[in-house]
Amino acid sequence: AEEEYDLTDSLQHLQALDLIYDQSFFPERRYLFKHALTQDVAYNSLLTPRRQALHEAIGGAIEDLYSARIEEHCELLAHHFTRSGNRAKAVHSLNLAGKKAARLFAQEQAIAFFQEALRYLDGLEDSAAQKRKAVEILFDLEVLYDLFARREEQRDTLERLIHAVIALDDPALLADAYIRQGELLSVVGSAENALACVEQALNLKRLIGDKRGEAKVLRAMGFLYWQRGQYDEALHIHREVLQVDRALGDRETEGMD
Repeated sequence: AEEEYDLTDSLQHLQALDLIYDQSFFPERRYLFKHALTQDVAYNSLLTPRRQALHEAIGGAIEDLYSARIEEHCELLAHHFTRSGNRAKAVHSLNLAGKKAARLFAQEQAIAFFQEALRYLDGLEDSAAQKRKAVEILFDLEVLYDLFARREEQRDTLERLIHAVIALDDPALLADAYIRQGELLSVVGSAENALACVEQALNLKRLIGDKRGEAKVLRAMGFLYWQRGQYDEALHIHREVLQVDRALGDRETEGMD
């Protein structure tokens, strides 16, 4: 109670000096600096460990207050945790902010969030969880580069993605990465290399017995043959897709294929 009184007294004193003003909405108390320069001076007067501790405390308070609505505040959490020294929470909140921005069609902002999340990931312990999170973010980032036809960045991201998945030793994810690489190569006019990538993906899906994944790869392969004008091969591949659909008992997908 004494600490609360001291804080209230200090805030009232700052208001009397015309440095801050009350912008409260019941029941929450909220004070803002009247001038950005004053805020900058106050912030820069704090030593780095103190700043980090305050950002960590604010981020934690936001998590506690809005635990059921974290996504609404993920950008604010990213702001605080990237300044707190807590890299794990910085990555988590930046990833949430990136996914949210992508859903809202704010793709450039999403790219920026994902790129920053990857930078903070680089400073974390090299664990399986860290590698899996990097793969998740790289998949999302590659899709955005593809959307904007930013082929150089897309190619670099795919190379990094494949390297990360190989280190993770996950055949299913590696097959998905090869599919994405094959689609990129087909777009940039390297059909032969695109087919090689898709064949690698097909072998991996068959190796792990992923029938739905196999059908997905076969569809991509059929499209590549069609794109090259090899219509008999494309037709043969699509018949294979239908066989997989029937084996799975997936009549709806069989009708679309």
